[in-house]
Amino acid sequence: MSYDQSAPPPPPGDYGQGGGFQQGDLGGGPVQPQRNQKALIGLICSIVGFLCCGVLSIVGIVLGVLARNEIRASGGRQEGEGMATAAIIVGIISLILGVVIAIVRFAH
Repeated sequence: MSYDQSAPPPPPGDYGQGGGFQQGDLGGGPVQPQRNQKALIGLICSIVGFLCCGVLSIVGIVLGVLARNEIRASGGRQEGEGMATAAIIVGIISLILGVVIAIVRFAH
């Protein structure tokens, strides 16, 4: 008679199959960078200021500068530098347009 010689069943308890201690649990693995919230809020304020030609552009510029400084000082733990830069640029454009519109309105 011939017997089917398959591999023996695995031992009980998932040894080495995950669960329990994972590599990187003690801070040895890479850490996911977090998005800076000031960059997001600054961009939103700059966009709203652009649409309404309002004072929110100044808030957006200030938050963008603060966020960019925090991101650069974080050593890679925070991300969103492009968003912070966009907040600054959109805020400046909005301020310039607001000044030009005010000059044109008051000149006539």
